[in-house]
Amino acid sequence: MNSSNNVKEENKSYNSSFYVLAGAGITGLFGSLYYLYNLFAYDELENNEALDIQIKKIKKMISKGERTEFSLECAVKIVALVNRLTDDIVNKKLPNIDKRRRENYTNLEEYDRLCYEYLNCKEDAFKRCSDLVLNNINLTHEEFQKRLETIKPWELGSKLYEYEKPIFDEIEEEKIDANLTKAAFFFYGNKFMNDVCNFHQEMIKLRDPPDQGVIMFRLEIIKTRVDDELYFKYGINELQMRYLLHKHNLNEDKDVRVMHDRLKRFE
Repeated sequence: MNSSNNVKEENKSYNSSFYVLAGAGITGLFGSLYYLYNLFAYDELENNEALDIQIKKIKKMISKGERTEFSLECAVKIVALVNRLTDDIVNKKLPNIDKRRRENYTNLEEYDRLCYEYLNCKEDAFKRCSDLVLNNINLTHEEFQKRLETIKPWELGSKLYEYEKPIFDEIEEEKIDANLTKAAFFFYGNKFMNDVCNFHQEMIKLRDPPDQGVIMFRLEIIKTRVDDELYFKYGINELQMRYLLHKHNLNEDKDVRVMHDRLKRFE
């Protein structure tokens, strides 16, 4: 196996554990009991007292049961800790990245460059933070993934929302009622699926299509552009939208469930 394949396999193990949870609206949430007040740079992670406290609490929780048992509460705390550390690092290294990206929405070259910068930074931060947390609680990514597979994604997301909801800094949360939330979700879902279908059609027409890594990156940009269009139209991002679906109990709505099932084939 060549080095590029090794990288792909390595990325796959990370993505399957945490990174792909963004599709379920999980990335970025963190429990209030585990709020870390400092922004962490990579060299600050190893000797951070607040981080050490959170890891000790997780290790104590795991030690109370057998390693084959893995509670929802424990999974939430691990995912939340990694997500918070990752977001803190990204926000420190790339301040105002969302604002700068949206300001360049019509400048495709600059928009793509900012997306590339953001996605690379987040992936790198995620790998470092997940390695740090899992190594300190004596779990491999594969072991943690197996435990996550026993937990339904919506249960994990709902539990995370109980700890801390997304911050609404551009629009008042109360202004987004159930009907508007449902409309936003259908706008997002239909736009995302349509754009992905168009992209695949373009790839089929190419005589020499790009490799899988390039395709995945383009799909991430498509997802980011749709997220920005959602923001332009409704004043909320995907994470906030998924929280509002939970808040208004819309995930049990028949039409919403159908859209969720359709999106699963694209995300």
